[in-house]
Amino acid sequence: MRNWVSRILVALLLVPGLGVLALDSAFAGECRLAPVPVLTANGESATYKVTKVDCAAGVTPGAQPVVVKGAPSCDIKSASPATFCVGSLPCFTKDSVVPWVHPATKPPTPDSKYSVQLCFTNNSWLGTAVWNGPATQPPSMAVQATSAVGRIHLPSAVLSFNPTARTLVNLPTWFWAQGLTSEVLRGSSALGLVAYATPARLEVTPGDGSAVLRCPWVTVRPQVPADQSGPCSYAYFRSSIGGSARGPDGAPAYEASAQAFWSLRFELNGAPVQIAGAPSELPGPVMTTAVEVGEVQTLVTGTG
Repeated sequence: MRNWVSRILVALLLVPGLGVLALDSAFAGECRLAPVPVLTANGESATYKVTKVDCAAGVTPGAQPVVVKGAPSCDIKSASPATFCVGSLPCFTKDSVVPWVHPATKPPTPDSKYSVQLCFTNNSWLGTAVWNGPATQPPSMAVQATSAVGRIHLPSAVLSFNPTARTLVNLPTWFWAQGLTSEVLRGSSALGLVAYATPARLEVTPGDGSAVLRCPWVTVRPQVPADQSGPCSYAYFRSSIGGSARGPDGAPAYEASAQAFWSLRFELNGAPVQIAGAPSELPGPVMTTAVEVGEVQTLVTGTG
């Protein structure tokens, strides 16, 4: 009785169109090879054993599985009817068949249908029910723009100032970003989208509690007299005796900081493009330096 039920179940579960593997010479004759599914208890997956079926009298259908020599590589032709690879396994899909329960996971959309994905492994076809959701959509243009900006390589720089040893109260202190370039920076392509960064400005925080200085793009020491203001300069109005940083000689100093900003534009496959929600500028890393500020005491005496 059990053998009869097993044969009925195997006949119901045979999946048409799986294709027939090449016959081994040892099984020539009236037998043919076919993948026979063996379902798991929950019906979510199955192992398809390549087995002799429809044999002549004296040969038992469903005998020992055929041994395929060599481990399967992901050569589609090595495991007909495979049409794609999952890792190193040749695979193909079929429409869902009965009795086969749907995948345990939720469908990606209400109208999603499922199929059976079969992969050839360990000389057998391993089948699993999978959802056939909509094709993966590319990220939005705003997300692509963020990715493109992330492909821009920013040069390293340091915040320099003059006078370098120690500046004085009410004396202009010049700042510049040593190591930056005035060239336009180009990122690598992100799905055809390329970001370009054009030097825009420097923002310097003197460190004494005063407001941020918005300066032009300064990358070298300005060529101006020492007592005059440069393109990015600031005159401290009190000494750094209470500063939190330390100068080269260990004396109290202000911790000045600066950040470079580039303006951004984008090209899609070589053509300029405006992208809603895309970043408009790119801030560089924060640069810091210790500025020691001294105060010169003067004594005025009367004469005559």
